[in-house]
Amino acid sequence: MDPNSRDENGFYHISLEKDERHVIEVLPKKSQGVQTVWRWRREKARTNLNTNLVAKQIRNGEFQIVEKYRKATKMLRSVIDDKEIVNERGTEVLKDVFNGVLPYDYPKSIALIKILLEIGSDADDLILDFFAGSGTTGHAVWELNREDGGNRKFILVQLDEPVDDKDETGKNALSLGFKTVADICIERLRRVSEKYKNDGNLFDNNQDFGFKVFKLDKSNFNLKEEFEFDPDEDKEELKKIYLEKLGMWVNEPLVPDWREIDVIYEVILKEGLRLNSKIEKVKIKDNEFYYVKDEEQNLDFYISLEDKFSPETIEEIRTPKYKGKMFVFLDKALTDNDKINLSAFVRLKVI
Repeated sequence: MDPNSRDENGFYHISLEKDERHVIEVLPKKSQGVQTVWRWRREKARTNLNTNLVAKQIRNGEFQIVEKYRKATKMLRSVIDDKEIVNERGTEVLKDVFNGVLPYDYPKSIALIKILLEIGSDADDLILDFFAGSGTTGHAVWELNREDGGNRKFILVQLDEPVDDKDETGKNALSLGFKTVADICIERLRRVSEKYKNDGNLFDNNQDFGFKVFKLDKSNFNLKEEFEFDPDEDKEELKKIYLEKLGMWVNEPLVPDWREIDVIYEVILKEGLRLNSKIEKVKIKDNEFYYVKDEEQNLDFYISLEDKFSPETIEEIRTPKYKGKMFVFLDKALTDNDKINLSAFVRLKVI
């Protein structure tokens, strides 16, 4: 095997003969204490070298010969009966994550999902699973990244489906404090993430096993001009009733009980930045700001939800360091003069 031939998919070039390039000898592995042999004859192996047959580095640093599924002319079998899939038990893996307790019935097999990822994704792809369940796809993405040094990311979507307390796993989930399937998914990823972060046996010590959790919710903005009405009824009368119900909040830009981080993420979405944008707390003279940076799209902005800004802060923002940058403030926090002065130097937006 040639150790200097790693391609973008983490595969290495192999040869049946040792030469100046192919200097690492890879032999069949032992399985459950039994010495295995090559599955293909020499002639078949030669015709498939580096097309279907390649080398791959596993997480202990050693190499193994694998059959890759990326060739466009090769179709996936209708039934995947590889030994690792048959022996793999998604249930056992999940029980291991939760220290012997099974909180979710019939979880998918990590080994199966890894094979599908190897077939259908590249090392830097984004994997989307709209039916996350217990989070097997996220677990499999991380596991595959550990093995081949990939940088795959994932988005998992799971409804707040209540745990069924009528079956055994539902009772187990409730005993662990999980009320929904989404709770189980989040906790599984949290535990796996902590395990991998503390595991020194990684392909790349700089690999990222972090994740963020978002929940679909109503807007934090007081959308007093946006409400549905029956076209046959008097719009003004309906609006009057609606505004009366809002009461003291009718002139407030944000809904009651808004949270700073929720508003920041809503602005991120409204401005077209990605949810994985970096958020850093910074200080500009006398006031606290959040600096949001979407490195992939090269977009950024500053936001502060404080009620008042000092003249020194306003003047600092008017310096060349911030010229042309976008700043988001609460409307009531700025005087008319502040708005005029800032608008000449930065892209000013108010809530």
